[in-house]
Amino acid sequence: MNKATKILAGITAVMLIIMLLYFANGLLGNPVSKLLAERSVPKYIAETYPDMDLVVDGINYNFKTGGYSAYIKSPTSIDTHFYLEVSLIGKVISNSYEDGVLSGWNTGNRISSEYRTMVNKIFDDPDFPYSSEIGFGDIPIVKGDVEIGYPEPNYGILLGELELDKIYDIKELAKSGGHVVFYAQSEEVSVEMASEILIDLKKFFQQAEVPFYAIDFYLEKPRSDDGLPNQDTTRIGVNNFLYSDIYEEDMEERLSIAVKKLQDYYAKEDAKMK
Repeated sequence: MNKATKILAGITAVMLIIMLLYFANGLLGNPVSKLLAERSVPKYIAETYPDMDLVVDGINYNFKTGGYSAYIKSPTSIDTHFYLEVSLIGKVISNSYEDGVLSGWNTGNRISSEYRTMVNKIFDDPDFPYSSEIGFGDIPIVKGDVEIGYPEPNYGILLGELELDKIYDIKELAKSGGHVVFYAQSEEVSVEMASEILIDLKKFFQQAEVPFYAIDFYLEKPRSDDGLPNQDTTRIGVNNFLYSDIYEEDMEERLSIAVKKLQDYYAKEDAKMK
């Protein structure tokens, strides 16, 4: 190997190393930037929130921003937790404290998460007879100054009325704000079958003493043996069907009206796209 070839090989090797370091930095970050973040974040917290009980619970590379995300929380406040975004040179460039903590959003998410856990216990019970790919509950967070139109839920908990760290009666809130979503599966997709399942679903919630205000309910064909959606896409559904409207007398009539309302809504939306 002559001298020129050796020089070229050396340059190529150096370029490859530089490229590998560049890609590694893009995927994993670099230790220098993390060290800068580890130094700047505690200082920022001490200066910005001197009277608060806060700890840094982790600093990790953020692939999306190319910087670092620091998770901050309080060991004495269940709703006080937020993120700081830190640049590669260790400068705090964004802070979610106001959006998450002061706004009440963290409190609302805690309430909704506790309700979701209650609903999950019903759907995950071995005695629950219905198979479903989608089933959950939440209590929507509603901003008082934002108008919500059909078919989105216009009920829930008002963001501006939430109190930091307050222990709420979740079941009481669910009576006027609980929102359940359930996709049932049956070989028979009909209003009659949907009515039967909804009435039965309500009984399971009553037995568990978990209320809800309204439900998004869909009835569709069972999935194939390999878990893929059925090629027969026949289904019927309703959005925000009230708990108080789920009872045997004239159930099919009420459900038929709600099914048509949702079908008409989507037909109008589809027409707008043409």
